[in-house]
Amino acid sequence: MKHIFLFCLLLILINTSYSQANLFSFTTEKLQLLKADAVKTAYYAKAAEIKVVLDKRQEEDDKILSLKADIDKKVKAEDFRAAGALQDELKKLSENKKRKETLRTEIAKATAEENYSIAAADLKELSLLEELDEPVATIKPKNEPVLVTYKEPEKTSSGREHKTLLAYTPGSYTPFGIMIGMISQKGINLVGTIRLSRNQLVSLDNATIENGVINDKSSSWHYTNYAYYSYASYSLGIAFKVFGNLNKISGHFIPTFGLARYRYIYEFDKIDSYTVTSNVLDKDKSGYNFNISPNFLLNIKFFNIHVGVEIGIPDVHQSGFVFGAGFAF
Repeated sequence: MKHIFLFCLLLILINTSYSQANLFSFTTEKLQLLKADAVKTAYYAKAAEIKVVLDKRQEEDDKILSLKADIDKKVKAEDFRAAGALQDELKKLSENKKRKETLRTEIAKATAEENYSIAAADLKELSLLEELDEPVATIKPKNEPVLVTYKEPEKTSSGREHKTLLAYTPGSYTPFGIMIGMISQKGINLVGTIRLSRNQLVSLDNATIENGVINDKSSSWHYTNYAYYSYASYSLGIAFKVFGNLNKISGHFIPTFGLARYRYIYEFDKIDSYTVTSNVLDKDKSGYNFNISPNFLLNIKFFNIHVGVEIGIPDVHQSGFVFGAGFAF
């Protein structure tokens, strides 16, 4: 039964528009902002409703100040019995006011963090405290069910649901790399990576090494004992949150899938009519791989770090570690 009540209450929280029956659950600062927005948009009826609630809270503050003044007068007149009675009334009113302010703050925080069960419990306690006061326009008659509505605070730049991810992501064989995409508080987002080793633009001779020998027999070839390794991978994947709050500290799992090209290039002195240095591709060792790269990213507000591996398929020995750091904004 408790879960059914909570579910119904959450539906009311999400789908019911603002009314005087819910305004008592907002903090005073929030009400002042709502009133200013209502006036700015010429929504004067709503501004009037909000003013009723703010005036009621001002009356509470004025009552507390009045009681303090009356107590001072009774003490000066040495009417200590009356001063004591007023002191008890002041204590009760002050404690009640302080508790309501605390509940309103906790409701806003719990709703922003999507802890609706906590928000519902605080709303229930707050409505009971309001009923202890004199009847005002924000409370329904006691013979009717009290349905409290609450609207989640508007998102601000300090409470974003999505952030753009940009990170430097080198690997074991790839000193150059970039990761770009999105991370979010909920859902799945696309992320792409590119990783490149040096020597991507090395010019190659038309000759190649096949079956262990250079296929160009018209020239003499002398190995210089210098070789290049070239690797490039291009991947696309998804990112989803596994824990935490995107605007504080959160962890994200980012598996990507893609294609990699690896090349073994050897430098030779090519002697024909004259000597020239040439780069020859070893086709026996070079080739293409599919790759799978599971990555874990830790985001701390706007800064993030990540680690993972890039696994080559079917040539597994072309695998390596990947890591990096970047920003989310």
